Amino acid sequence: MSPSTPPTDHRRAAAQRSIEAILDAAERLLATGADTSTSAVALAAGVSRVTLYSHFPTRPDLLEAVAVRAITRAAEAITAAELTAGDPYDALDRLVDAAWGKLDLKLFATARGELSA
Repeated sequence: MSPSTPPTDHRRAAAQRSIEAILDAAERLLATGADTSTSAVALAAGVSRVTLYSHFPTRPDLLEAVAVRAITRAAEAITAAELTAGDPYDALDRLVDAAWGKLDLKLFATARGELSA
């Protein structure tokens, strides 16, 4: 395969599994307040540091990806709560349940100092 040949679906799938494993590990470590160095995240994800750095060149890149994923999950939960249906007070309850159930504030508090605005 030449350098200009795009990777096969198998390689993309493997890369996506690595990305998910890295993000899952970083999220777990952040949530528990454990060491979140790139070495610790790579070890917890079961990947090499080279693999981690190939997807997330810097620790802030990794933290930003974790935050984006958490925000995306919360947005999906809020959308699924169907806020325009039914009684407004019930909708507000669904909104609070959806948002608080998906957003890990400890994760954001830990990462806040390293994330850009």
